[in-house]
Amino acid sequence: MVDESKEMNNEYEEEQPSEEIGGDEPIEKTREPSEDHLEEEEETELVRAQREAQENYDKLVRVYAEFENYKKRIEKEKAEFIKYANEGLIKNLLGVVDNLERAVEEAAKHTHSQGLVQGVEMVLKQFKDVLEKYGVREVQAFGEPFDPNVHEAMMHEMEEDFEDNTVIEVFQKGFIFKDRLLRPSMVKVSKKPENKVDAGMKEEE
Repeated sequence: MVDESKEMNNEYEEEQPSEEIGGDEPIEKTREPSEDHLEEEEETELVRAQREAQENYDKLVRVYAEFENYKKRIEKEKAEFIKYANEGLIKNLLGVVDNLERAVEEAAKHTHSQGLVQGVEMVLKQFKDVLEKYGVREVQAFGEPFDPNVHEAMMHEMEEDFEDNTVIEVFQKGFIFKDRLLRPSMVKVSKKPENKVDAGMKEEE
């Protein structure tokens, strides 16, 4: 009996270290993957934070650029508004200029109204000087090549004494306010006769 108990104790002592060694191995194996996983998570969080920071910076740059463009557009619109603030008023006054010029033309036909003509001419000149002071000028038309940007052709006429497509008569003067057209000149434009038949037709008229 004694021998059997000794043998059992010896077997137990021999098996006990093997259990301790075997027990240590799983602990070391499970610890290493958990540490690696934690490092991977930290790196992922860092990459995500850097990406979000870059995205927020890009948004800030875009918003700032849009705001600068908005400021420039508002400043430009404000400057144009101030520059052309009197455009409507001046456009309405052009009718007064037309009537004064017609009055001068009609009065000049009568010799007994020379004093009146001179008075109206003085008013007309003063009126035009004021308009010029505020940036209004007449569109050059008579004798000039026809320009669709500032001239409006009311009719064409065959004419040998002028170059083709030349303004030969002005029905109504045009005006420019600073660099903006207030109204075009209403004009008659020359047309060169293509042959002698066209010239003969003009002479018959």
